[in-house]
Order: sequence, then structure tokens, then C-alpha cells
Amino acid sequence: MRGGRQLFLKTRLSICLFWLAVLVSARPGVAQSQAELKQKLQQFAFMVGEWHCTGHFTTSGKAIEANLNFAPSLQGVWLEFRHDDLPPNIYHALTLWAWDNSTGKYVSLIQDNFGGHRTFTSEGWKQNELVWLRDTTQDERFIFHKSTDNEFSVAYQRIKEGDWREADVSTCKRTTK
Repeated sequence: MRGGRQLFLKTRLSICLFWLAVLVSARPGVAQSQAELKQKLQQFAFMVGEWHCTGHFTTSGKAIEANLNFAPSLQGVWLEFRHDDLPPNIYHALTLWAWDNSTGKYVSLIQDNFGGHRTFTSEGWKQNELVWLRDTTQDERFIFHKSTDNEFSVAYQRIKEGDWREADVSTCKRTTK
């Protein structure tokens, strides 16, 4: 009976050591994956900080003003982007940007104070332009244009009658880094 118990304990110990080795060997892969994801987000690094934006709705000419904040999130593998309209406008949104290995594109997940949620994808910055295209319908897009490290513009566009039409445009200036 004693030999059976020892064999049982050795088997259990072997199984535990096997799984411990699997877990320990997997950790560098996870860290490397996080490092790769962080590296992919480096092209957005200049955006980190607070921004004040002024602009207008294209059709009505009505002025819009907002504060934006970009900050690394979830150990730096996501970029958190908060948009807060200033009164009298009431739009507020929380957006997360990250690299999606499965599609080979950047992904933008937008949630807003009206209960809306949308997903956009992007190839990333191409020279000084960043285009986010609505993932499912491809009838909405945001176009960011970097002027300097302290200024960019952003336009929101929708397809109407087969053509892209600008709904609003704003110029954003850095307030802090």
C-alpha cells in the first residue's frame, strides 16, 4: 500500500511540475505579446495628453467645442480616448484604440452617453493622416490630420448619396502632455 501511495504522490508531483513548467514557459510569450502590442501603439504616442478642440457642424455652421484626453490603458496595450463636448452640446464618448493581430489593423471601440457603440478599423497613420472606417457598414469615418506635435484636426464624415460628406470638423490644440 505504501508503494502505491508514493507512486500516486510522485505522479501528482510530476503533473504539477509539468503544468508549472508550461505556465512559466508561457509567460515570456505573453510578455512579448504585450511588448509587441505596446510597440504597435507607439505611432499614437504624440496624442497622449489633453486637447481642446473648436470647430463647427458643416451643414448648420453651429459651433462645437470639446475636450479630449488620450491616455495609455490596460498596461499600455490600449489607448483610452475620452471625448467630452462642452455645453451647449452634450456628446460624451469613451473610445479604446488597439492593434488587432487577427485582422492586421488597428481597432477603435467607441461607446457614448446615448448608449451607442460602434467599431472602426484603421491601417494606422499614413504620413500625417489617420482614417478610421466604420467596421460593419463602412458608411462613417473619422479622418485625423496631424499638423504638428501640438495640433491636429479631426473630421467626421458619412456617406450620403454615394459620396463622403463632412458632418463636422474641429481643430485640436494640446493643453497638456
